[in-house]
Amino acid sequence: MALDVELSETRDFLACHEPFDALPQGVLDRLPGRMSVQYFRRGTRLIEKGRDNHHLYVLRSGAADVHDPQGTLVDRGGEGACFGSITLTEGNTRRSR
Repeated sequence: MALDVELSETRDFLACHEPFDALPQGVLDRLPGRMSVQYFRRGTRLIEKGRDNHHLYVLRSGAADVHDPQGTLVDRGGEGACFGSITLTEGNTRRSR
C-alpha cells in the first residue's frame, strides 16, 4: 500500500513539471513505476565530460549545477528540473561537466 502512495505522489509531482505535464494521462500513470529513486550528496558529479550517461535525471528536491569546461556555473536546476537528455540523445558532449 505504501508503494502505491509513493507512486501516486511521484505521478502528481511529474504532472506539475515540464515536459511531463504534457504527457497523456495513461503514459503519466505508468511512468513512476518505471523510475528509480536515487539520493546524491551535495557536490556529486552526475554527468562528466567523457563519461557515458544512460539516465534522465529529474530533481525531486535540492539543486543541480551545470558548469562549463572552465568550471564556471552556467545553470542551476531546482525542483522539477530535468537533465541528462542531451547526453542520452547526442552522446556526451564537450559542454557537459
